[in-house]
Amino acid sequence: MTMSSEKQSTSDTYSYTSVVEAVGVLYNNSNGNGHLSKESASQWLDGFQKSIYSWQICNDILQHNTDLSCCYFAAQTMRSKIKYQFHELPPNTHHDLKASLFSHLNSQSRTSPQVVTQLCLAIADLALQMVQWRNSLQEIIVTLSRDGHLMDNLLEILFVMPEEINNKSLRLGQNRRRELIGEWDQHRLELLDFF
Repeated sequence: MTMSSEKQSTSDTYSYTSVVEAVGVLYNNSNGNGHLSKESASQWLDGFQKSIYSWQICNDILQHNTDLSCCYFAAQTMRSKIKYQFHELPPNTHHDLKASLFSHLNSQSRTSPQVVTQLCLAIADLALQMVQWRNSLQEIIVTLSRDGHLMDNLLEILFVMPEEINNKSLRLGQNRRRELIGEWDQHRLELLDFF
């Protein structure tokens, strides 16, 4: 693995293996090759999180359920990417991202509450920013209420969505906010059943 504090922009710099190794150094004090300090791992991971490659690699880490530290890092990165860099993804990939997040939530729901919280926030932020996701609230309710072990996750998403809609760091215009509030108003009786 080639890690340095210098920024490199090729996809060869960032790989599944190099990210897992860097996370191991940062969170678990594991240093397989002996050449990587916590500080350099942190700097390298910061660069990775800002790169376009982090979308796919973090998705792969969550899909393979690598380990708790890696899954937390990947979920946190996905949430951050959706919140601050959603514009990087072409619109034709948004539905695949949505499907992946639901899949990861399903597979992670019985593991770490910290990972699940990051995934719930990612889904909430995606629902708010993904304009082509019509009736997002209804789809979230239907998808997560089918399986009893996902009800806590559904409640977490329902709890954070109203908070996130007012989050100034999300790129939401006033028209989008009004559209979402109107959608939620249509489902207010359903929502009351959950609280």
